[in-house]
Amino acid sequence: MFLDFFLFHPTKLSREHVFSFPVPFTEYFLKTPDGAEINVLWFHSPQPRGLILYFHGNADDLSRWGKMAEDFLHLNYDVMMMDYRGFGKSTGKLSESILHADGKIFYNHALQHFPAEKIVIYGRSLGTGIATRLAAEVPSAQLILETPFYNLPELLLRYIPFIGSKIPWAYQFRSDEYIQQVKVPLTIFHGTEDEVVPYKEGKKFEALLGERVRFVTLHGGKHKNLSEYPLYHEVLAEVLG
Repeated sequence: MFLDFFLFHPTKLSREHVFSFPVPFTEYFLKTPDGAEINVLWFHSPQPRGLILYFHGNADDLSRWGKMAEDFLHLNYDVMMMDYRGFGKSTGKLSESILHADGKIFYNHALQHFPAEKIVIYGRSLGTGIATRLAAEVPSAQLILETPFYNLPELLLRYIPFIGSKIPWAYQFRSDEYIQQVKVPLTIFHGTEDEVVPYKEGKKFEALLGERVRFVTLHGGKHKNLSEYPLYHEVLAEVLG
């Protein structure tokens, strides 16, 4: 319970909440085998060249995260986003295994509309832990990570160093292990002044993977403002072009 409280900061929305965005989108729910409902927004580009399967961070809900879709729509990509269980309108209980299972459900749904070679898996912050494992286990076009952490136990040492990293936490998110199984092109964005997931966390992936990863440093970038940097958009346009 402590770790759930520490990790997740969702806001909840009523089922009747009406989303409002300045771009075309469709809202619907995916049902899971255990009876939960996962709220999904699908943002539409007039002539999509592919799909961004977007896994968001550990707070808020799709009313905030949906605004990020515009970064990809103008590059002619559709965007699908899901709210994790307990976030927004989504229902059900959270665990790491459930997050990964729901990610697979989300991916399989996307496959009904786009072939795997047109699906770009994108993870931001907490979502990088889900996106990385998914990209290791299913085919896709590429993997893009924004402000990723190496694995959760090592990140927790920054916040609760007196507990240590050897405790068997209920959440592990061992991206350091799964990322080595990713075979598609990989791009990482990280800011040097990230106050939540330190820049050195992202740099560990560069040390681990070498030339297999394109590591993009946003000098002065923090945890929530990388999209304000022209370099972010320049590289995004290049890798998605």
